Order: sequence, then C-alpha cells, then structure tokens
Amino acid sequence: MRNSNDIKIRRAFMTDDAAQIAKLLYLTDPYIYPFLCDDFSDATWVDFVRRALKCADHVHFAGNMLLATLDDNIVGLICAYSVPSDRVFLQPVDEKVADKYALVWEGYYKNARTHDKSLYISNLCVDPAYRHMGIGAALLEQLLAEHSGEAVTLDVLADNSSAIALYEKAGFKAKSRYNGFSGAAQVPVLCVSMEKKASVKP
Repeated sequence: MRNSNDIKIRRAFMTDDAAQIAKLLYLTDPYIYPFLCDDFSDATWVDFVRRALKCADHVHFAGNMLLATLDDNIVGLICAYSVPSDRVFLQPVDEKVADKYALVWEGYYKNARTHDKSLYISNLCVDPAYRHMGIGAALLEQLLAEHSGEAVTLDVLADNSSAIALYEKAGFKAKSRYNGFSGAAQVPVLCVSMEKKASVKP
C-alpha cells in the first residue's frame, strides 16, 4: 500500500491532464457539476476545463490550482483565488450550455464575492481511489503555507462532516449558514461559510 510520502504537491500546468482534472472538479460538489454535465467524462465538460486551465481570468485557471500526484498521476486538487473578484465562471464556455453556467455563476460563484477580502477555496477533491491517505490535508496545508498572510474562506455542504472536520483541524471557523445552490435538485441545500484568519506576524 502506498503512503503519503509518495504524494507530491505541485502547481498545476496548462498542459495537465484535463480529463482527470475535470473528473476531480466534477466530484467536488454533488449539485453544481452534475447540473452542468451528465458525467465527468462528458466531452463538453472536459473541453471546458481544458480551456479554463489556460484562461487567467477563470476560476479554474491552472495558476489557481495545486495538484497532488502519485507516479505522475493526478490524484487530488485544490483550487483557490482572491475575492472579491470579477473572475468569470462563464468564460470560456461552450454556447450549448451557457445558460447553465450563468445559473451556476449567479447561484454559487457570485456568492463567493460576498466574502471579505480573502483567498477563496472553490474546490478541494481527492480521487476516490486515493482517499484516506492524507492527500486532502496535504493539499490544504500547502495552500495555507503559501498564503499564511491572508485570510482564507470557503463554503462547504453542512452535511459534509469529514470536510468540515478537516477545515476545523486546519484552523477554520464557521461564520454563517445559508441555503446554497442545488442545481436541478431544486431543494434546500444547507451550506456553511468558513474562514481562517490571516496569521499575525510578530
């Protein structure tokens, strides 16, 4: 069995495996991404992610993303960008699904702009085959180390107890609760906004 010492954390590249990144992004949230496409292997979704990785004004720009790799295979990611921000989730987008992306922007990503000035974590996911190896914690630790002088915020599903425990262990505190975006489900989805304040320099 492999251990966490085999895991490498690095910045994403524009040329990284878009299909695997698309899979991890899709698995981040059970409401947002299934609303956008039928499956993580959907060609429209993979192409969207491929273009987003190269777009500096996009949430999922490679420069906003850290990857966890094992034997050069991408097994986890964390994506974060500065808010408030006018970075647009709608570009670059396939016009066939533009209306859905507009709804996601209004229903979820625009909410991130209500956070105080901070680094906003939009995605954290580990491939199901590699969970329980500390990869999520390693990604979060690396991100926080790189941004120790900044406040960091995020939104998480209230019933995702394992993610909340991970964030609390890293020093995040709950700020508020609200009904978030539920995509096609159209049901109340309770979310928690969390924040880790900037480290105070001596």
